Amino acid sequence: MDRNLVLAVVLSGAVYLGWFKYLEKRYPVQPAAVAETAAAPSAPREAELKGPEPVPAGPARGLEGSKAFTIGAVTVRFQPFGAGLVSYSYPGPLGAVELVSDPDPGYFATWPELEFKAVGTDAHWPAFEAKLPSGAVVRKEFVFAEQDGLKTLRFTFTNPGKAPVMVAPWMLALGPGLGTVPSEEKENSNLWKAVALMAPPEGKTKEAFLDPKPAEQPVPFGPDWRWAGVENRYFLAAAFPAQQDFSAVVHGSKPVPTRAKSWFGGEKTVTVREPWVRAEAKGATLAPGASAVVEVPFYFGPKGYGHLSAFHRGLERSISFGWFTKVGKFTLDVLLFFHRWTGNWGWSILALTLCLQVFLLPLSYKQQIGR
Repeated sequence: MDRNLVLAVVLSGAVYLGWFKYLEKRYPVQPAAVAETAAAPSAPREAELKGPEPVPAGPARGLEGSKAFTIGAVTVRFQPFGAGLVSYSYPGPLGAVELVSDPDPGYFATWPELEFKAVGTDAHWPAFEAKLPSGAVVRKEFVFAEQDGLKTLRFTFTNPGKAPVMVAPWMLALGPGLGTVPSEEKENSNLWKAVALMAPPEGKTKEAFLDPKPAEQPVPFGPDWRWAGVENRYFLAAAFPAQQDFSAVVHGSKPVPTRAKSWFGGEKTVTVREPWVRAEAKGATLAPGASAVVEVPFYFGPKGYGHLSAFHRGLERSISFGWFTKVGKFTLDVLLFFHRWTGNWGWSILALTLCLQVFLLPLSYKQQIGR
């Protein structure tokens, strides 16, 4: 047989398989819809909420029985069990974007086996209350500031009894999953990450940004965190649990089945992993009539370098510029400078282009002279 023919067949097969492998990564098939099954109600188990484990599912899941709030241009929904954020409709420039891709147990869920009652009359200030098994009452308030600003989750623990009560260690959930714009949905599961900003390593002055691979078992981020959360390409959900109130921040992932293209053009079932983050709060003892407050600032919204930098909390470290990070940041800083000056992105881009042309003028002149 002609060696060239054999070589051509082998190379053609390699190109064919490589092309379909590229398509499989570039355009993964959307996850198939999975019917939810309601879990049987169970008694409160505050004492079992220990260690770096994912928050278990409560008696109700996801959007079932959730309560809606309209805060400016944002519509949010909260699940009564755990008072978790199970829907966040963000008003993007091309239409509303659902930022909670997996509403079970919901972002910022706590005590998912307890049913929180909505309290207060302000529809723009979500507030919930529940009674812990120990007898302490916890009030959970979401203080929303501007649409893309930092927000605050406030916990107020009160002892209404005549004897001291113990608030056992509890957990605050972030994730799993984070929604995105429609054009990115096919790739979103490949872009999910659990991320955190840590204190500078020994001998360093710059804080360390961590974006580890999805872990099958809970893994602590470290003893000295600044913030932690879940991200994708365009959005970020991050919380700032204070170390005086929280003992650890851990991350892990949840397996989710989905359909994807096989090597030969068919379909196969694969498993992707949705990242989650948990902040472990310390326990406390409340004297009769006493109360204690725990506040957790958080961010839930789009990733914009200039916007996140304005908070001065290192949130902009979640934005990746690829291999030309320094050049990309410098270019963006110059563009933002021109935008502050002109107030128009079109004129800013034009000014940046003119600066680049002036900078490259000597090289272009030498190139023309040398011809």
